[in-house]
Amino acid sequence: MIIYVASPLKAYPGGTFEENKQRALSYCRAVAQRGFFPIAPHGWLTSFLDDHDPTERSLGLHLGLSILPSVDQAWFFGEYLSDGMRQEIRRAAGLGIPMRWFKDGVIRGSLTDDATNELLAASLRVTDNGLDQNPVATLRQEIAASEGRAQG
Repeated sequence: MIIYVASPLKAYPGGTFEENKQRALSYCRAVAQRGFFPIAPHGWLTSFLDDHDPTERSLGLHLGLSILPSVDQAWFFGEYLSDGMRQEIRRAAGLGIPMRWFKDGVIRGSLTDDATNELLAASLRVTDNGLDQNPVATLRQEIAASEGRAQG
């Protein structure tokens, strides 16, 4: 099974860019140790694309999102949803890819079930990068809108 691994990359409370990149690689290791094939675009694309250059960051996000149709599941790690992760969730939801959320190394469930969404809402941090006061409700609306466009 191929697992798309997503986690925050840019510095946020709890880690620098390099520390977060190392976290992404450790999440890949954990996935591989369970017998799955991990793919973490943000962990390797930043080896040759400059995430601080808006053009290269945009290219990296595009390339990462283009891999999603080829995976079996998407796993999201951490207690914070970055802008890139929000895009990955919307894309995965639009494709019907099963998603899982892990916090502190423990699976919290599917991003589509209400209990998990309540846990996620309680743990998300509102930051200066544009996360709103009720990110899960907003994300649900965005997913529903993208599903409506895909079906229509």
